[in-house]
Amino acid sequence: MAKEFFYQIVVDSKTFGADIFTYKSKIDLPERILVKVDFRGRKLLGFILKKLKRPNFPAQKIKAIEKVIDFAQLLDERRVKLAKIAADHYLTSLGKMIFWALPEIALRSVAKEPKENKIAKLITKNSKPIFYQTDVFKRFEFYKKLIKKEIKKKRQVLFLAPNLNHWMIKDLSNLFKPVVFASNLSRKKEYLLWREVLTGRIDLVIGSQKAIFTPLNRLNLIIVEDAGNPNYKQEQDPRIDLRFLAKNLAKVTRAKLIFSGLVPDPLTYLEIKKKKFILKKDFKKSQISLVDLFKQNKLIGFETEEIIKTALKKRKKIIFFYNRLGFSQLSLCSDCGFFDFQKGGIPLAFCPRCRGVKIKTHSFGLERLAYDFKKIFPRTDIALLFKSSQDQPKKLNIASSFAFRFNPPSLPTSRKLRWPRKLRRARQKFDLSVLGLAEIGLSLPDPYIAYKILHFGFEALSLGKKAIIQTFIPDHYLVKAFHNLDFEIFYQNWLKIRKKFHLAPDFKEIKIFALPQNKLDQFYKKLQEFKEIPASYKLADLEKQYILITLPQNRSISLALKKFLEKSRAKIDVDPID
Repeated sequence: MAKEFFYQIVVDSKTFGADIFTYKSKIDLPERILVKVDFRGRKLLGFILKKLKRPNFPAQKIKAIEKVIDFAQLLDERRVKLAKIAADHYLTSLGKMIFWALPEIALRSVAKEPKENKIAKLITKNSKPIFYQTDVFKRFEFYKKLIKKEIKKKRQVLFLAPNLNHWMIKDLSNLFKPVVFASNLSRKKEYLLWREVLTGRIDLVIGSQKAIFTPLNRLNLIIVEDAGNPNYKQEQDPRIDLRFLAKNLAKVTRAKLIFSGLVPDPLTYLEIKKKKFILKKDFKKSQISLVDLFKQNKLIGFETEEIIKTALKKRKKIIFFYNRLGFSQLSLCSDCGFFDFQKGGIPLAFCPRCRGVKIKTHSFGLERLAYDFKKIFPRTDIALLFKSSQDQPKKLNIASSFAFRFNPPSLPTSRKLRWPRKLRRARQKFDLSVLGLAEIGLSLPDPYIAYKILHFGFEALSLGKKAIIQTFIPDHYLVKAFHNLDFEIFYQNWLKIRKKFHLAPDFKEIKIFALPQNKLDQFYKKLQEFKEIPASYKLADLEKQYILITLPQNRSISLALKKFLEKSRAKIDVDPID
């Protein structure tokens, strides 16, 4: 009788329940390869997790593996462990996480068995992760030196970034010729790059999302650029946070971990306070002026207008940041300064704060500002920098966060640098950066909106040698944090409020979207039966209603609650927030 081999296989079943099963084969197959199996009458992809010495039930009842899809071990043991951590943390199935991590074309093609990789794994001593707080210009110079040093020592680097169209990514690509995993890659190109990394010849991988699973077997350094950027949290299923995966990848691979940026995300901030992260500050604060609009009854302050006029006469380069597009509306009370952002609705008839009737409606979006500035400065070149605009930076720039990706002004540097000619120019700040209205968006129904505005404001203000903040609420803790470029001021106040209501990051926070929406009340009543939930809320964002439940960070989800969520999986959408 021919010998049979047994394997534990996770299948791509697209369901939340159990997805790990036992299959057999007459051929001795390696672990962590792709195969095709018969699963309840359907031909599905399977990923071999491990080889079993003997099955737990009769061998004649076990189905056979039908064929091998790819002999390449596209994920190593450490990435599989990372996938298990992520699946458990984000309440999703292991199969969904693994098949999301793999190159898409690998799930369709039959490949030849690769040659054995003889490159030894390089494991270095682990140290505490670092949060490096500095502006984008110093970060770029820091990355160049750090990556060059690692490559020289035959070590691999994983560079994660929220935006692969940023000028920094383009410059690093010109310098080091890395493998870049971008969202616009074809399936074939992505698969070929993955196989190239698998050979061990690649020293630097740049990417976001799925780049975290690339099989770098000599990985010694993980860099998370602009670590405070909210875009690292993925909104699609699986709803992973790349920063969480980076921290766990550093643990399982024993690689060094560096977060960098101007603002840490809330969870990293708590880890800094607990001394799990080392905070290193290296930036010179710009000269920041605060313009109080409360009594001026206008959206561009008199002081701001005069400073811009003076700067333009001296041929300075200016960037004016506003976090609203088009011709957005704002109602302003002339008596007390109360303001309310309109969303295409009816303007206020009276002030809800002082009951005054002196209400003025202003238009304040990016395009409206450009219209006003062209009247004030008719001979000045003005550029609109937002996603759908085709403009390039000019003398006076009116911008959204989209402008962060553009090349800033540059000046020639020393010829001693051995970089390509294109890069022999040092990136410089704008002469003046203006944060048009610091509090735009605070009224939006998003529990994390204040943190998102903090990140936007810090990045905007850091781009100028001098900066201006315009605001109607100068005493707000968010504005004070901007004025001092100190995230401590923000977090001390913001986290105190969130802790009072049992919200993340001090507590685990889980969003539950009920489908259809009329089932929301039914789910809400059932969730209140679980005693381990200290707080639950019915909330709404711009699109739909949802339930928010919270748990203490040191308490895991009970088996009863987990079973309830699993049984309801066909009707609800679960989004854990770190």
